[in-house]
Order: sequence, then structure tokens, then C-alpha cells
Amino acid sequence: MAFLAVETNNRELIASGEIEREHDGNTGYWVAASGVVEYVGLPKGSIKKLIGKELSWEDDPVEI
Repeated sequence: MAFLAVETNNRELIASGEIEREHDGNTGYWVAASGVVEYVGLPKGSIKKLIGKELSWEDDPVEI
């Protein structure tokens, strides 16, 4: 399973496993929910092309 998400700086990313917001909630980054997760930045607009809608930091990660 992989997850799509957007950081507070609008950077789109795909993660190799389940992710959650940084525990203090102020950093604007996603961290592994458990285990080791690899992240890859995506070009802007990639998430909309993949799932048909845009995401923001306020949205939960979308599993694909």
C-alpha cells in the first residue's frame, strides 16, 4: 500500500506505508505511523492526476 499526502509547504508526496502528522502538529510534515516508510516528492499536480482531486495539509493521507 502507498499513501499520498501534502505538507504545509504544498509539497506533494507519496509514502511507501501508512503516515500520520508529526505528533506536535506544528512542523507540517508527515511521519511513519509505524515501521520504516520511504517518501518521494511528486511534481505539483500529480495527486490530482492520480486521484482526481487536490489535497491539502488538512486532508488525511489517501491510500492508493
